[in-house]
Amino acid sequence: MNRNGNTNQHAGSKANIIKHPTTWIYILSLAFVASNAFLMLTGQYLLLIAPLALAIAILFFTNFESVYLLNLILVPLSLPLKEFTEGLSFDIQLPTDLLMLGMLFLLILKSIKRNPFPKEFLKHPISIAVFAHLVWMGITCFTSSIPVVSFKFLLSQLWLIAVFYFIAFQYITTPKQFKRFNICYLLPFLAIIGYALNRHLAQGIWDKQVAYQAVHPFYNDHTIYGAILAMLIPTSVGLFFKGGYSPIKRFALACCILILCVAEFFSYSRAAWLSLFIVGAIFLLLHYRIRIRTILILLLTASGMLMILKDDIIQKVEKNKTDSSTDISKHLESMSNVQTDASNVERLNRWNCALRMFQEEPVFGFGPGTYMFKYAPFQISTEKTIISTNFGDNGNAHSEYLGPLAEEGVLGLLSFVSLLLCAMIYGIKQILVSEGEEKMLLYGATLGLATYFIHGFLNNFLDTDKASCLFWGYLVFIAASDIRRKGINRTLPQA
Repeated sequence: MNRNGNTNQHAGSKANIIKHPTTWIYILSLAFVASNAFLMLTGQYLLLIAPLALAIAILFFTNFESVYLLNLILVPLSLPLKEFTEGLSFDIQLPTDLLMLGMLFLLILKSIKRNPFPKEFLKHPISIAVFAHLVWMGITCFTSSIPVVSFKFLLSQLWLIAVFYFIAFQYITTPKQFKRFNICYLLPFLAIIGYALNRHLAQGIWDKQVAYQAVHPFYNDHTIYGAILAMLIPTSVGLFFKGGYSPIKRFALACCILILCVAEFFSYSRAAWLSLFIVGAIFLLLHYRIRIRTILILLLTASGMLMILKDDIIQKVEKNKTDSSTDISKHLESMSNVQTDASNVERLNRWNCALRMFQEEPVFGFGPGTYMFKYAPFQISTEKTIISTNFGDNGNAHSEYLGPLAEEGVLGLLSFVSLLLCAMIYGIKQILVSEGEEKMLLYGATLGLATYFIHGFLNNFLDTDKASCLFWGYLVFIAASDIRRKGINRTLPQA
C-alpha cells in the first residue's frame, strides 16, 4: 500500500512538473544560461541575441505594429553585413533586412486568408502606379541579360515596397500616425548626425574628404546622407508649424530643424542643396497660390532666354574648371564644371552609357539591376575620368530616370515618371483643399518627395531601405489623405 502510494505520489509530482509552466521556464532558462556560458568560454557570442530574437518573434504574432515601428527606428542605424564578415559575395542590412523579410512573409500569409487592404487603397492612382512599376519590372526580369541579378533585384524591391508602402498603409493614414512615423525615423537619425559631426570635429570640419565618409558605415557616402536630410527638412518644418505643441516641444523641434540644416551644410551634397533651393521656390508658388498660367508664362520666358543665351552659357560652362571644394562659393560654382570636376564628368559618363544602352535595348532594357554589370562596354575613352574603371564595376547610373531607362526600357522610365506625377498631383491637390495640421504635414510629405525627385536626376537610392523608408511612407500619407478626403471613412482611421 505504501509502495503504491509512493508510486502514485511520484507520478503526481511528475505530472505537476509537466503541467506547471513556471517549472519549464526555470528548466529552459538554466539550459540557456549553461549553454551560453559554454559558448562564451569558447569565444562564441551569437547565442546572446537569442532572447531578443525570441521577443521579436513573439511580437510578430502578437503586436505587428510594434515590429513595424521597431524596424522604422532601426533603419537609420542598420549596418551592412560586410562590416562584420569579409569576403561575402552578397550583402544585407542588419537587422532591418531580416525584419523586413519576416514582415513580407507574414504579409503573404495574411493575404492568402483575406485581403488585408481596403479596395480604395489598392485602386488609388498612386497604388496603381506602384503596381505598374512592379509589374513591368517583373516582365523585364524574364527578358533580362542576367536573370539571376534581375530577380534578386525584384525581390529586394518587393520587400521594400511591401513593408514601406503596403504594410505602412496600416500605420500611416492619419496626421497623428504620420507624425509618429517621422519622429521614429528622425530621433535615431539625429544620433547618426551626431556621429558624423563628431567625426568632422575630430578629423577636420572643413575637410571635404572627411565629409564624404563621415557617415560610413551607416550610410554609403555623403550623397545619400544629404538626400535624406533634404527629405527630412520639409517634414520637420511641417511638424513645427502644425501647431498643438507645448513651448518645450516647439523648442525641441526648432533645435532639430537647426541640426538638420547644419548637417545638410556639412554633407557637401550639391544635389541636396539644389533640391532644397528648388523646393523652396515650389513652396512659395503653392503658398501664394500662383496661377498655373503665370507659372507657364515664367517657364516659357525662362526657356526663351536660355535659347537666346545658350551659346554664351555653353562657353561659360566650358571655361568653368572650378572643382568641388570646402569653399562654399567654389563648391556651388563647381556644379556646372563638366570639364575637370571628376564627379560631374563621371556622372555624364554614366548617363551617356545609360542612353547608349537604351538605344541598343529600347523596349525591355538589359534587365533590372544589371546596369552596373553591363555599362562598361558602352564607355567611350574620351568620356572616362580618373575614377572610371574599364570593368565598369564602380556603381550605378546615378539617376532614378536613366537607370530604369537602360535596365527596363522606355516603359521602365514611364512607370517611374507616372509615380512622380501621381505623387505631385495628389500631394498638391491635398495641400490646396486641406486645413490645419494636416495641411502642414502634407506640405512636408509633398515637398519632401519633391526633393527626392529633383535629387533623382543626379543620384538613385531607392534600392536602399534608408531612402525607401521615407519615400514610400510619404506616398502612403498622400494617398491616405486623398482617400479620406473623398469621404471613404469606413476603411481608414479618422484624422
